[in-house]
Amino acid sequence: MDEKPLTDTNDRLKGRLWYPDLGHYMLDFESLLSGKPVPAVDASDMKRVWELTSEAPRPEGAAPGSVSWDMRLIAGQCRLGAGPLAIFFRVALLRPLLESGLLDEWRDGDRPHDVVFQTLATFPLPEGIQNFRADEFADALRKAL
Repeated sequence: MDEKPLTDTNDRLKGRLWYPDLGHYMLDFESLLSGKPVPAVDASDMKRVWELTSEAPRPEGAAPGSVSWDMRLIAGQCRLGAGPLAIFFRVALLRPLLESGLLDEWRDGDRPHDVVFQTLATFPLPEGIQNFRADEFADALRKAL
């Protein structure tokens, strides 16, 4: 597999990060906004990224989701060959779901139960996270039990 550098100067100027050519994996943040499918991921990778993002200190007064992450840190929590952006996008869905109360029956404090990670890891996101339906995800969780 030919590897591209983590950041290409021209792409960095455009605000894009690049990763090794991983075939079908999402390669940049434009994928999030494009309506492209978010591939299924491994639940254990999601758990590790959740722990990293949950335990990190937030600047005082920072709104949830306003802290930026270096994708190299995210990739470092994932098994070799995993798609760190797809994992991060799926993990990013958890915080608003927890805050909304939708996951109350599947959590211990701020920690989602394993079934949440397992279900969200493979929950179909054919149009990216833009059209994510929380009610359909809750139904999938109920069926998973």
